[in-house]
Amino acid sequence: LQEICQKTEELVHLGRLYDRDIVYLDKVEPDRPVRVWSRIGQSAPVATTAMGRAILGARQPSDGELSMWLGLVSSPSDYRLKEEMQRVRAQGYAVEIGEDRPSLACVGVPIAIVGAPVLAISVTMPVERASLPNLGKIAAIIRDCVKGAGLDDVTTAA
Repeated sequence: LQEICQKTEELVHLGRLYDRDIVYLDKVEPDRPVRVWSRIGQSAPVATTAMGRAILGARQPSDGELSMWLGLVSSPSDYRLKEEMQRVRAQGYAVEIGEDRPSLACVGVPIAIVGAPVLAISVTMPVERASLPNLGKIAAIIRDCVKGAGLDDVTTAA
């Protein structure tokens, strides 16, 4: 996480799928003056976060499971979740731009432990720095850092 933060100069989170939410396990904040309020142990609905969308995209849930995830949010966005799950399968990452907080954007990459996608790493930034090409570059940095960590049985899941 430290290396990803250093290379992107943005806020980095590690999250885990837990029951029906993404739970923030760790974070590394950049030296930039823009800060985002988040705390370890905080949870968020899977269907509305880049980390959650990344994990779901890597897992490829059935239509019934997908309906369950969407039913957990107050304003379900069937189209957005399906679109991001397709992005995960095609490009290896999911995004969330201004949906949770209008001024913020995130890119999330699913992480598999012994082949099961249960974790994700996300990078959060102001929407001004969140062009799709930039988000793709950040996703590549996340993948490279995970691969470079040399952890047995830990890989990017998509």
